[in-house]
Parts: sequence; structure tokens; C-alpha cells
Amino acid sequence: MEQLKNVNPTTLDGNSVYDYDLHLPIPTKTYILQETGIDLTLATGSEAEADTTLRFLSKTAMAVIKSNVPSQAKLNVEYLIAKSERHRNAFIDVVAYMVLAVRGKGFDTLLDGGKGTLDAISRMARLQAEANDLLVHRYDFIVDEVRGDY
Repeated sequence: MEQLKNVNPTTLDGNSVYDYDLHLPIPTKTYILQETGIDLTLATGSEAEADTTLRFLSKTAMAVIKSNVPSQAKLNVEYLIAKSERHRNAFIDVVAYMVLAVRGKGFDTLLDGGKGTLDAISRMARLQAEANDLLVHRYDFIVDEVRGDY
């Protein structure tokens, strides 16, 4: 993990954009279109709604991942998603899978669906995160400076 220490999360941007406030990558609409065939702007009705939907699903994916690993692994998985290309790609694939599962519905529609819809999305995210090896429960490194550079 020493090789990741000096990685700036924005150097992995391309298919995603790293949000330093949320400490997570958000896939681009272009990537979502490429991976799912869904044009989120058309599907949701506006650029703003598409951006909000991607942000919401990214936060949901990270919450699902963190809720399925032990407490001591939460920082490690966040760190890897921020700095490791493999883990970053796995994470944005989880978000793309979630978009595909909800067929690009906007934020309001997802919330209108109620708890059952959000629970279903969370279950799908967990299954995809497992498939992408993001729910590893043991890590052999310690994050030195939590969120110091990511």
C-alpha cells in the first residue's frame, strides 16, 4: 500500500470525478452511458437531476459498502477507492450497476419509491460490491493520515 501513499485521487479521474467533500468518486454521465446505455440527462429530464442522481447513488453505494465491512476496514476501503485504480473502477461499476437497475430514474422518483425501493437498490449494490471484491474484511495496512490527502 506504500505505492498508493502519494497518489492524488484526481489522477484517477476520467471515468469518474473525485469529490473531496464526500471523499468518494462520482462516475461521469459519459461513463454511465458507455456502460449501461442510459443517457441520464434524457432519463431524468435535466443535467442537474442527472448529476443529483449520480451523486445520490454514489453516496448510497459507499454507505452500502461501509455498512458491510467491519469498523476497522471502513477507512481502508474508502482509502483504496480513492487511490487504487482497480478499486476505483470497481466502485464506479457498482454505481453503474445501480443506475442500470433503476433505469436512470431521477432522485425524486427513487425517494418516492419509498424504503422498499432504497432497500432493493442497497441489496443490489451489496451484491455488485461483493462481485467486485470491495467487501474484503481484512486489510494488511493502516491508513496513516485519515483523509489527509484524499
